[in-house]
Amino acid sequence: MAEHPAPVVLLDVDDVLIDWSGGFHPWMLARGAIRDPGGAASWDLCGSYPGLAWGEILAEINAFARSDSYRDMPLRDGAAREVAALRAAGCDVYAVTCCGTDPAILANREHQLRDLPLKGVFPLDHSDPKAPIYARFLPGAVVVDDAPKHLETAMRFGHAAIAYDAPWNGSVRCTDRMRDWTLGAIRIIRNLGLVAA
Repeated sequence: MAEHPAPVVLLDVDDVLIDWSGGFHPWMLARGAIRDPGGAASWDLCGSYPGLAWGEILAEINAFARSDSYRDMPLRDGAAREVAALRAAGCDVYAVTCCGTDPAILANREHQLRDLPLKGVFPLDHSDPKAPIYARFLPGAVVVDDAPKHLETAMRFGHAAIAYDAPWNGSVRCTDRMRDWTLGAIRIIRNLGLVAA
């Protein structure tokens, strides 16, 4: 008798497992950047920091990612508990992160995720598409992300796409939505089709 593969869950890290925006914006303010709170609807951050080009913002993102402030960012409330519940239910849970591939940044990211019972982590550069990661898995995985382009890509590969609510993804078409990790495992398991909705 053939074995059935374990259900797969692919979790974004920034603004899903950790509150990246909640750490980055204070970092930028401390460095003298002027933030437009109305620009939060833009996923690429250029709307949040008028006058800064994407290259300047990316340089700040990388500086932040090498800092102790970034290293010590806590997981979102309930994330560790819910990831553990997914693993206990037999799911293979992976983190897919566009944090860059600089060794210092990867060490900080590993520190952030140390309390999660993940099957693995897929680190990508900031601008790398997640499609090659999504393509590794049979259709039917669940992807939780905040970025519209990644949610849309997940659905093109036949995966359920759960949007972790953010100002920039309110209009994206997706399978389901999460606003926090309360009952996150149950919501994800329902989208895997393992329990009735």
